[in-house]
This record gives sequence, structure tokens and C-alpha cells, in this order.
Amino acid sequence: MRSFANYMLGASAILAMALYSASSHAEDADRAQLISQLIQSQQGDKVEPVETQLARMMMMQAKQANPTVGPDKWLAVQGDVNAAVTNMVATGGGAIETMTRTGVANLSDADLIHLISIYRDPVLVKYMSAVSNPVVQAQVRQASMATGLRVSALINSVLEKNGLQGIH
Repeated sequence: MRSFANYMLGASAILAMALYSASSHAEDADRAQLISQLIQSQQGDKVEPVETQLARMMMMQAKQANPTVGPDKWLAVQGDVNAAVTNMVATGGGAIETMTRTGVANLSDADLIHLISIYRDPVLVKYMSAVSNPVVQAQVRQASMATGLRVSALINSVLEKNGLQGIH
């Protein structure tokens, strides 16, 4: 499981760097405002940034790797991590922002306005609220981990069938 998580982290980092470097669209103030509105519309007010979710998962791994550390120390560390991640997201370049900026590079301002109106559609807002429910998010995480384990097992069986070392 750890190797799968490390793989996902590495793949996400490589994708983010590739997408960020591919974006060379010079923005004027109005376009920057439209992109900011789109990003806000995508994330909504109640949805936690992907980076915060990732940090929480990584902190769980850190706690497992450091079982002798007391709760007071973890509270302090968690506070530092939360502040660092919040600052990183606030200064830009997070996963959603990078994906959005790259995705809209070839869209006109009119296209952006239309896309923002889609994200603000009441039915989509209702749907996004439903899928951002913590219970649903927990189910998605469980399903993602289970899928990762199944894919890993499938790959290992094919590798081993071909006389290769598995990726365990």
C-alpha cells in the first residue's frame, strides 16, 4: 500500500509540473479574475483542498512511523503542517488551480464566463455538495484504496506470471 501511495504522490507531482510548465498563457487582470472565479466555483466554499486531504493522509502515515511521539507533539506538528499547506494553497499552484489554468489556456473569456455559469448551476451545486459530504468522501477514499490494491494485485500477478519481480 505504501508503494502505491508513493507512486500516486510521484505521479501527481510529475503531472502538476508538466501541466504548470505547459501553461504559458499571458493573463490580463480580467482574465485572471475569470480564472479565479472558475477555480472558486470548482472548489466551492465547503470543499477541502486536495492538498489538505493529502496532508492529512500523510500525517496519518507519519504518526504510524513515529509511534512513540506524544499527542501534544502531534498537535504542534499538525498545526505547523496545516499552516504550511494553507499558505501553499493560498499562494497558488495547487492541484485544482494548476489543472484549471492549463485546461483553460485555449479558451476564450466568453468560454470562461460560460464555464463559470455551468459550475454555478443550482443542480450542479447541489450535486457537488452531496459528493463533498464527509461520509461520501470517506467512501470514495475507501473505494480508491481498494481499487489501488486490486490494480496492484493484478499487476503483480501479471509480472509474476511473466517471471518478473512484483511491485508489492
